[in-house]
Amino acid sequence: MRVIDVGDLFSSAARVAARSATIDRLPDGMIIFSSDFPHVEGHQEAVALYDAQLEGVSHPVRENFFGRSAAELLAI
Repeated sequence: MRVIDVGDLFSSAARVAARSATIDRLPDGMIIFSSDFPHVEGHQEAVALYDAQLEGVSHPVRENFFGRSAAELLAI
C-alpha cells in the first residue's frame, strides 16, 4: 500500500486558492469535516491536515467546519 500525504501535493498558495473556491464562498456551516480513515482514501492525520488548510479562517467558521453546525442541527 502506498500512502500519499495530500498536504504535500499543494503549495500553501494553492491550498488557499482551493479553500477560497469553496468555504469562503458558501454560507457558514454548509461545509463540514469528514474523513474516511482508516480507508486508503482517508488520512491518518486528517484533522491536522484540514486545520492547517484553514489557517486564516475565523474561529467560528473553523468550529462549524469541525462539527458545531452538525451538532446544532442534530441537537447534540
